[in-house]
Amino acid sequence: MTVENQLPPTNTNGDGTTVTFGFNFKIQRVEFLKVTQTIIATGEETELSIVSSTGIGDPAGGTITVGSAPPSGSIVSVDSNVDFEQLVELDGNDLYPPTVEEMIDAVVIQNQGQETKINRSVRVPVSDGVVPSLPAQAQRADKILGFTADGSDFLMVEGAAASQAYVDQAEAQADRAVAATTYPYTSGEQKTGAFMPGTDESLTLFTYNNASAAAATLPAMSGIATSYNIGIGRTAGSGDVTISAADGALINGASSIVLNSDYLCLDLKPNEAGDEWVARDKVAVGVPIGTGAGDIVALDSNAKLPAIDGSQLTNLPPDQTARGIAIVGIINDDLGEGIYGEVVSYSFATDSLAESDGAAYDAVTDSYGPSTSAEIGTFGQSQTSTENLGGSYPYFGVKFTASVTGLIDSVKIQVTSSATGDTVNFRLYDDDGGSPGTQIGTSSDNLVISSTGEKTATFSAEDAAITLGTDYWIVFVPQTPGSISIAISACALQAGFGSGRAGSIAGISDGSNTSLEYRMAITQSSAGEMTLRPDPVTLDVADPSDVSLYVELSVSGEADISTDIQCRFSIDGGSTWTTAEVPDATYTFGTENLVRFDAAFDALTGSSFVWEITTDEGANIDVYAPKVVPLNLD
Repeated sequence: MTVENQLPPTNTNGDGTTVTFGFNFKIQRVEFLKVTQTIIATGEETELSIVSSTGIGDPAGGTITVGSAPPSGSIVSVDSNVDFEQLVELDGNDLYPPTVEEMIDAVVIQNQGQETKINRSVRVPVSDGVVPSLPAQAQRADKILGFTADGSDFLMVEGAAASQAYVDQAEAQADRAVAATTYPYTSGEQKTGAFMPGTDESLTLFTYNNASAAAATLPAMSGIATSYNIGIGRTAGSGDVTISAADGALINGASSIVLNSDYLCLDLKPNEAGDEWVARDKVAVGVPIGTGAGDIVALDSNAKLPAIDGSQLTNLPPDQTARGIAIVGIINDDLGEGIYGEVVSYSFATDSLAESDGAAYDAVTDSYGPSTSAEIGTFGQSQTSTENLGGSYPYFGVKFTASVTGLIDSVKIQVTSSATGDTVNFRLYDDDGGSPGTQIGTSSDNLVISSTGEKTATFSAEDAAITLGTDYWIVFVPQTPGSISIAISACALQAGFGSGRAGSIAGISDGSNTSLEYRMAITQSSAGEMTLRPDPVTLDVADPSDVSLYVELSVSGEADISTDIQCRFSIDGGSTWTTAEVPDATYTFGTENLVRFDAAFDALTGSSFVWEITTDEGANIDVYAPKVVPLNLD
């Protein structure tokens, strides 16, 4: 069999329980596998012995089993470690296909192992020329490696330059130590760093989080260079902090200055003469100002925002005017020559429709989507006890029967005690004979539990799908099962639900708890029937013969705009309705569909125009405001 393009190694996180790990590449002998455990925090590596294996010779890979479970916080790497030697000796003149295949496979596997090592090496772009060799060992001894001005060759920094680099670093460390000792914090947490600040950068000598009045003394002016700032910051508390100088130097012309609870921090700097402190209040000391990543954007000298990259800005309302103009252009191209009445543009404008049954309005996109939600579970029951999670029981689950066909939106539990900040998520599983079976969709967003009270996790991926009347499990999954230590609220047994906790997800079973259920609220959502209708508008020309309505639609799931959405028009204010034709063509507009509905009024007359759009039960179709309604006239 051929060797697939699956480069080793295969990496898996250790969890303190698992001893069997998979690999997804072909290997011909188990002795050609190398298993390494790496502790993430320290980088310490340990080679593990293989107890048993499967899949040797299989192009898709297999599994290995080690003697003891690697701990949480480790990575287990299963790698190819084929010897660089001729593995098959040909005897005589017979070349059998299996023998040739084994020889070729061995060479490919050896090359794949080499490729993974190359991928972990330092490389240069393909556009570079030949990479020069490093200087000889004697030439590079006790020197700093650098590059020439054009980057084409290595350069050894030596002599005074190299020595000065070490001296500067040592002096910076010494200066910081002297500052921390000579000018200690009066109250709060002392900050330390690896180097002294440069010109116009702040050195924070004091940080206050006191709840009562305090005093701080600045160092003598002679001990601080005029190019340095000193920051005094407040992290909490309400007491006044009175600042004065050790040598009696004035601060803004006064003998002292007060940092009260209304101030974030003070930034002090010696004046040019070096005989008085100049203080600025309410400044963000040490925070980078600019337009790059992690910077705070400040107004320029004209009190205007500088040029910034807005491509990643979120929650900004769309430019409906620009969208409307773009759609008008599409409509003109679509309809061609013709006689039209006035183009009527709509905007839902913050949920302004006369009727929006079964719909939820989205102000950011100015659209409606079907929305029906229901909460089930045991959270509404009174707490009768608590259950500890941790040790041998880090996982727990609640079995329930779906009351809608749709999605799981969120899960809520009550935490009664918490020892550490534990990161967890929730997962949806089908029911397998009273235990969690196969996971459905994506896990919920991670939730950090560091305090007691109600905790809610959201399934933002919108793929945890459920079917009415079917049994499912919601399972609580800690990211570090071995260290979790919390307690959750429980109630008496509830009909229609089941609960269980165990050392693994597969070990959870309904009935393991004989006297209680875990308190959990499960929010489900389904796409119900949605009806949208605005107030009538008066047309500029009465008695149109035809109407075309263009509307943006966003379709998800299994919804079909040719069958799951209906549109109808009225020109007498809603007394008589004409069904519009289901669109047989759509137009791409951004990421959405722009569809056209047409209807003829025949002998109907009037000028009070209104439209109505309805989506079927279960159809996930978002409807944007119809931007224009061209009225075709005879």
